[in-house]
Amino acid sequence: MTIEWRQAISLDNEEVDSDHKYLIRLVNTVEESLEYPRKRETITVTLDLLRDYANTHFKREERLMEQVGYPGLAEHKNHHQNLLKKLSELEKKILEKADPENFDNEPFPEHLMELLRHWLIGHIIGADLRMKPWVGKNGT
Repeated sequence: MTIEWRQAISLDNEEVDSDHKYLIRLVNTVEESLEYPRKRETITVTLDLLRDYANTHFKREERLMEQVGYPGLAEHKNHHQNLLKKLSELEKKILEKADPENFDNEPFPEHLMELLRHWLIGHIIGADLRMKPWVGKNGT
């Protein structure tokens, strides 16, 4: 099930929204790679990109929260660290399931993609949207 960007999850901040759109594309690419795997490298490269970009995005988002005086910064930073840990665990589970000799025929549990979708969308809706009033209030 492909994730689509919706205005309802916008923070009305071009930089953060752009990051979220790119993260959605990466999650969709991971899902496509799992559904139609051709090479182990496709999944590993995409998961590496997702992890690295999430880390970059989180740092950028945390700088924004500092700039606007967001009161939930410490909690949000902790949430980011937990998400990165969860992403690493998911990546490990996905790669452990893959048999490099028979990658095309290796089944991947659907719940892994559900967790990845929840990881991204759940964080945007559940945590990021809480800072929208501060972002808008401060004109950032």
